[in-house]
Amino acid sequence: MRLLAGIALGLLTAAVVTGAILVFRFVHGGADTLAAMAPNDTAVYVNFDLDPSAGQKLAVAGLLDRFPGLNGPSREATINHWVDTTLSGSGLNHDDIRPWLGSNVSVVVLDSAFSSTGSTSTASASPPIAVLIATNDEGKAQAALEKYTTGPAGSRSTWSTATFDGVAVTSGTGGGGKLVFAVTDHTAVVGSTTAVVDDIIDTSQGKRANLTSVSAYTTVQSHLPSERLASVYVNLGLVVNRVGSAISASGTSHAELSPLRAYTGMGLALVATAHGIALDGTEDFDASKLTSDMRTLLNISPHVNGAVAYVPRNAYGLFAVTGLQQTLRGMLDAFGSALSPNVDATLRRLGLTGSGGIMQHLRGDAGVEVDALPGQRTPAGGLVFSTDSNSAAQSFLDKLASSLCSSSSSCDASHLATQTYRGASISSVPISSSGTVVEPSWAVSSGWAIIGSSPAEVRAILDARATGASIGTAPSYTKVVTEVSGSNNAFFYMDVHAVAGAVRGALPQQDQAAYDTSVAPYLNPFRAVGMSEQNASDHITISLFALVQ
Repeated sequence: MRLLAGIALGLLTAAVVTGAILVFRFVHGGADTLAAMAPNDTAVYVNFDLDPSAGQKLAVAGLLDRFPGLNGPSREATINHWVDTTLSGSGLNHDDIRPWLGSNVSVVVLDSAFSSTGSTSTASASPPIAVLIATNDEGKAQAALEKYTTGPAGSRSTWSTATFDGVAVTSGTGGGGKLVFAVTDHTAVVGSTTAVVDDIIDTSQGKRANLTSVSAYTTVQSHLPSERLASVYVNLGLVVNRVGSAISASGTSHAELSPLRAYTGMGLALVATAHGIALDGTEDFDASKLTSDMRTLLNISPHVNGAVAYVPRNAYGLFAVTGLQQTLRGMLDAFGSALSPNVDATLRRLGLTGSGGIMQHLRGDAGVEVDALPGQRTPAGGLVFSTDSNSAAQSFLDKLASSLCSSSSSCDASHLATQTYRGASISSVPISSSGTVVEPSWAVSSGWAIIGSSPAEVRAILDARATGASIGTAPSYTKVVTEVSGSNNAFFYMDVHAVAGAVRGALPQQDQAAYDTSVAPYLNPFRAVGMSEQNASDHITISLFALVQ
């Protein structure tokens, strides 16, 4: 779920931030009223609040001022240009939209959209998706939609109008694809099928239950900030059941979906602050349906991960987790039946599993970091994890190196080199490949095992812990941690400014000028990004923050 959440957060940040910037400052309205029009079998609901609170407006205005073309009086012209570019080919422009656009825009995806998974009979059918656009002038909204039907894109379809529950519903089919629209209850409804538009009309008239009556939705909303620019809700229970039923119908086992059946809902909220953009999320679940290892993992209290103290101050970034032992055990349990006896024997030989394996001596905290060593253009990196036995960790690392070298002709364990640094013994072995030599290195110090890309990187990791000059003292890191909380169960951080500088430095000189002109002005305001995860008894909280200066 951490991986899925990370992917979702990354994609959603790009889409939602762009959408929020495009619509901000030229719209007017109020709070979200569109959820009451979404049917209760809505699986995915996305809402953009085009008229957020005063605090959100001020924060967004301050952030936009840091980007070219979005500061001061040029902001309106830039946004209008973007909107016109987006609408090009439709026959519409910003003047057709602005006069009637209301306070909210929402996207509704019904749960039946997921029923076609694994089914060839419905795979070609349009999924039931609709866009709801709040309007302060139904006449102008209707006129804009009708203008679309005669434009370059709409004119390729054949249009007809019928009445449903007293509302005019216009449908178009043909070269432009299927599109259905109606204007009702101060809302323009644009759908992929007639059925989804009819369902929304029924819901708006109180003939069927709406999304706000669903407990999974209200629980997710209670865990999200109330002041926000946009939000996303996913009914995981509906989605998993639909996908599972479709897979079963195809004759395929879906046992791998069983752990997901514990999850009930997921939500994300986009929030602007004086220092950047935050994406706060929640994953709600029924703990009684989780495995014992999952419950143990989720019962680990959030705390400052000890791995942070071993990450050098100038590192490009890090990923730190708690509960490493439970995570690895859960992975082995999940795939244990698929592992061959040879694989199991290999894990024991490497010292990972078995009675004396390192799995028995993991304390939980671990981290991976990517570093920028002085004078080197190639990034370095390291892995650190806590242990309750220095000797067990040292034995594991030595066995791992010896085993890997014995199965490869690129390294020779007899060429092992050692050095003592800050009281720790650093071991390294050269590996040759295509004329390039690298020296993976390892050490154990004060209950922490360290694996580095070179002896220099292991020394840098030891220096960070010994001198206190760790990433925890870096200005951008401290600002990000203030927003997402340094007390967590998982944490990701990237120094965007440092990474961008490294990328620029690697470009040919003739390309650096183009980078400075076309890319740097828009990328430079983004200084760093971080994400943290905190466990609770019935949900997981996720916080993603992009620092903008």
